[in-house]
Amino acid sequence: MFQGTKRKASVTRLKVKKERQIYTILGIIVTIKVLYGILFLSLLDINPGEEFYDEIAKNLLSGKGYTHNPEEGPNLARPPVYTLFLAGSYWAFGETNWPILLFQMGMDALTCLLVYRIASEIFGEGVGRLSAWGAAAYPFFTYYALRILSESLFTLLLALFVLLATRINLGSPKTKDFFLLGLVGGVTTLCKTSFLMFPFLAATGFILKNKARRKVWFDAFVFILTMLSVIAPWTIRNYQATGEFLLVGAGGGYNFWLGNHIPTDGLDSDELSGEKLLLLERAINRITHGKGFALSPENDRNFAGEAFKEIRQSPGGFVQLLIRKFFRFWFSIFHPSHKKFEKFLVVIQSAILIPAGVGTGVSLKKHKPIAPLLMVILYYVGLHTLTVATVRYSIPIMPYVIILAVYGLLELKPTPMPGFKVRVSN
Repeated sequence: MFQGTKRKASVTRLKVKKERQIYTILGIIVTIKVLYGILFLSLLDINPGEEFYDEIAKNLLSGKGYTHNPEEGPNLARPPVYTLFLAGSYWAFGETNWPILLFQMGMDALTCLLVYRIASEIFGEGVGRLSAWGAAAYPFFTYYALRILSESLFTLLLALFVLLATRINLGSPKTKDFFLLGLVGGVTTLCKTSFLMFPFLAATGFILKNKARRKVWFDAFVFILTMLSVIAPWTIRNYQATGEFLLVGAGGGYNFWLGNHIPTDGLDSDELSGEKLLLLERAINRITHGKGFALSPENDRNFAGEAFKEIRQSPGGFVQLLIRKFFRFWFSIFHPSHKKFEKFLVVIQSAILIPAGVGTGVSLKKHKPIAPLLMVILYYVGLHTLTVATVRYSIPIMPYVIILAVYGLLELKPTPMPGFKVRVSN
């Protein structure tokens, strides 16, 4: 009886200790985020509203529909989750960006807590704590939290998806776990279309790893069906708007062509000027038959066809551009006025990527269950090496790169600092 009481008291103390640890981690994260926010707003000329999200939200609230310009019809490029978040903020607080930026800073903090959970479950609590602090200290999460862009919300949703996938990978999952993963996967896809193909890759990986497991095909089917069911209302909306099957959004064909258009070095219009910008505009008008830049299923097909044609004409140039885009993905700032900070970016990214490479190698050697982390990293590196690339698109996968970097650093320096203990699970 007394032993049972002592055991319960010990478990209670352990739970209280863990809760205090989480609150401490959260407090450190929030403090770092606030300091970064003040620093960036003081030093940088940040224009929060970009990429039509705020315009769509305002038009939606005013009854003009889901469009950035009522004269151009429905917007087919931007999926609804982030826009609905903006619309909710504008409805509740008025058309001001401050509540949105504060919410996004909060999303950043929650992402750091999810990083703690993911790293703790794979490598142990010591790596979890350091990874959470590392994610909090990574300045570019805060930089994008101060913009009206979907990165903060998408990074949070992706982290939740990766946490659920990690738990499935580690344990003996039930069908309800795949149902929940499908729900999160559907919402994540409706936040950023680039995620669309990853759940199919994840389902394939799960099937290959668990071929001997009963119900493996059924669970994978539940996962994909749930995700598609979440997406379905938006797919129906797209069909009503265009008369064509468009699962989430248009723009894939355009981005594939843009990122591989050799005359303009695979750069977007905001990164070009002078003759190069004119070259891009002329090419767009030629491909769209004088209709100009408009993302639609028809134009997507035209852009994709033109991309394959240009690749066949210059395969060597295509390969060279792929190599350059790989480095742009990690080291290139898109915003022209912030290019002066690119050297700082290179230093920060290199300081993370090198130990992350070590952490990945050691993890594979020790058979650590890092498959969900590696899959999402490789997916986005491959996707943006094939399409358009800038450091903005690496932001959602940096939490997992940071986790691997922390583990790599601990492997490089196994002896802890005096008075500082880090436990790493074997």
